[in-house]
Amino acid sequence: MLSDENKAPAKRAPRKRPDTLSMIRRSILVNPEQALRTLHRHDDEWAPPIRSLLLAETYLRLHCINADGRDQYQVREAATAARSAHAIAVIAGEADELLFASSAVLADIALCAEDPAAVAECTEYFKLAAAVHDEIRAYCAAAMRAVAQFHWQDCAAGRALLETVHRRCLDWPDSTEFAQMVGDALTVMALACDGPGYRLDLRAWAPTPGGFLHPDVPHPPVAYLTSRLRRRQPAHTCGA
Repeated sequence: MLSDENKAPAKRAPRKRPDTLSMIRRSILVNPEQALRTLHRHDDEWAPPIRSLLLAETYLRLHCINADGRDQYQVREAATAARSAHAIAVIAGEADELLFASSAVLADIALCAEDPAAVAECTEYFKLAAAVHDEIRAYCAAAMRAVAQFHWQDCAAGRALLETVHRRCLDWPDSTEFAQMVGDALTVMALACDGPGYRLDLRAWAPTPGGFLHPDVPHPPVAYLTSRLRRRQPAHTCGA
């Protein structure tokens, strides 16, 4: 029998490869400048469309927290990267996570960029979700469209659409965050149209529900809609 000192050393368990997608998500949320450097230096860590969408959300975060609303470089980079991811998803021809995520981020970029195309982008996202009967995602897209309408077309129509979303989401199980997100946005809309308490905040930010940073659409960041609402004055049709 071999003595203890002559026994072969026990094999070490293989080191578990870190979840690089989770790591880069955390980095974008905590330190987007560092995350951007990582995405450019290690471009082989992720499939090209996933990296493109991560870049899009990183540039969008940087635009919101650093820009004063006039520098459009980062938002242009975000849009270019998101369109690249979306094009690959469309070519693949499947209604998968990448297609939904890239559609959500494209719509959100238009909202953040104060782009009148936001209404159309949000509508396309809604149609995509409705086509596969993804009700919660469709209503999230409708809420985003309500913000775009409020900004660009008709404040009263935007409020009416968001009120419809709010009534519907109250019927869902476990809808606390979604209902609060929509309810808070309705409060901000009311301030803009009915009172003096509305103020712009171009640096407010929360990740896109359904994007790669926050894929959980039924439980969105509560501050998401209000952060987008406060980027622009409404298109008043209410007499305010």
